[in-house]
Amino acid sequence: MNTAIELDTTGLDQTISFLRIKKMLQKLYPGQLLRVVATDPKSMNELTRYCDQTGDKLLESRLEGKKFFYTIKRKPQRQ
Repeated sequence: MNTAIELDTTGLDQTISFLRIKKMLQKLYPGQLLRVVATDPKSMNELTRYCDQTGDKLLESRLEGKKFFYTIKRKPQRQ
């Protein structure tokens, strides 16, 4: 299954935003995509570090105005 899930964390503080992203990623199937919209300027560093630790892939990160857009691919299932 490769259906993308959308998560909007705009307006949330750093801790709440990151916890929601982390919780949602843990629910995804291997290879499934999560698209995130955030306003927290620290989210890029947090997501990069998290993906490095978990094996999930940060496929896209961009800034448009004051919003950050991310696409994260859930790590493949272990064989």
